Amino acid sequence: MPRFRAEAITIRELESVHIIFKDKETIWVLPKNSSTNIIFHRWWAPRGSYTDGWQDFRRKMFRNKQIDLLTCYRLAAKHHIQSVGTQRTPHLEGKIIIRKEQNG
Repeated sequence: MPRFRAEAITIRELESVHIIFKDKETIWVLPKNSSTNIIFHRWWAPRGSYTDGWQDFRRKMFRNKQIDLLTCYRLAAKHHIQSVGTQRTPHLEGKIIIRKEQNG
């Protein structure tokens, strides 16, 4: 069975954050009022663990209309998702990007 591979990177532009769904294991959150970006990930998760929290976390990050950095951390804690802070920004050059506005 073929594995899932996203055709494009999706960026949600919300009031206080930008959420970048970079790949199946990485979600970047870029706060508008801070220089520290947050990466929520499942890089070292055991094989077959996608449905054990990550799937629900990803879905809520994608669909929740009122989301800010604190909400992201609360969802991550609820679903046992790891995160790391960084000054870097995601490398998106040459990638297909789909932008989702706050109201759409």
